[in-house]
Amino acid sequence: MSEAIIVALITAGASVVCQVIISVKNAQRTEAQQAADRKLLEYKIDKLCEKQEKYNNLQERVALSERDIRVANHRIDDLERKVETYDI
Repeated sequence: MSEAIIVALITAGASVVCQVIISVKNAQRTEAQQAADRKLLEYKIDKLCEKQEKYNNLQERVALSERDIRVANHRIDDLERKVETYDI
């Protein structure tokens, strides 16, 4: 074999090795970025769930308050009727 073929084979082999190294590094970077993005997304979803839970609790309290107000109004109406019947 001539020296030119040997040099070409060495150059080609070095190029392949360099491309493999670059591909592995890019895959590692991509994986790390995806992991970071996944953590951020999970964090945001957790915060959104917390806000939704607070909103749901508020809605429940408002519904209970409205029911309590209706009950109180009925009791007041009943008391007013009783007072009217005793008024002579």
